[in-house]
Amino acid sequence: MTQGVFTLAGLGWVLDLMAAATGVYIAIGDNAAEPSQADTGLGNERFRMAATMYRDGDQIVAECNVSESEAIFTWKEIGLFIEATDGIGSGVLLARALVDEA
Repeated sequence: MTQGVFTLAGLGWVLDLMAAATGVYIAIGDNAAEPSQADTGLGNERFRMAATMYRDGDQIVAECNVSESEAIFTWKEIGLFIEATDGIGSGVLLARALVDEA
């Protein structure tokens, strides 16, 4: 069986495309259901904020600063959306993870 690889040039191209994404938002919710590759949104999104996304070597970094007076509930899930707006549920979910904020 023949095996293939993702070339470094190809990886760099994909990372550059991701870093140039528009409508980047980080969303936070309170549903602890296990993430699935089939997810299109958070289990129960309660807050979202515009974020910056950039390339740092071979990694993509997305970040925003949530103040103590925002998102006042127990965080259980977090998601990264692109091509989104500040409307809950909008955009393409790139990644979803569980968090243990308690």
